[in-house]
Amino acid sequence: IIDSSELEHLTLVTTFKPDSLRNLSKVCVKDSLAYLCDSKGSLSIVNIKQISNPHLQSVQNFSFRYHPTSIVLKGNYAFVGTEESNNVIASGKLFVVNVSEPSSPKIEKSYGIPGDWYSAATDILILDSLLFMSYTNDVIRGVEVYNISTLPS
Repeated sequence: IIDSSELEHLTLVTTFKPDSLRNLSKVCVKDSLAYLCDSKGSLSIVNIKQISNPHLQSVQNFSFRYHPTSIVLKGNYAFVGTEESNNVIASGKLFVVNVSEPSSPKIEKSYGIPGDWYSAATDILILDSLLFMSYTNDVIRGVEVYNISTLPS
């Protein structure tokens, strides 16, 4: 974790390397919690309230079978975009993960990304109540827009 208050002179504040993370791919922070995705399918939640002494709060192994490509937080939800693989077909998904209880996050829903034999979420952005997810597949690249205002708070 780096203190960017003075960009010319970055200072390393701490390093956190939990055993649960084999191939860290994405990080997102909200309040005093850091949400870490790894390419083996885990979502780890780290308490960073005491930045010099971060500690692992929970690890949940989900069915992110291959490479989370993005993670964004809004309210009680983490939105995780993936590229999944079963060695024959790669089809990405958008996972909606309820993180209201950081000790036990749960997948609420997943949405497939269009594509015949390959697809992947490439980025996620939330603006007000709209979630924008860019994706690529075997033929095209595009953006899907989801209304997330109907999710329980």
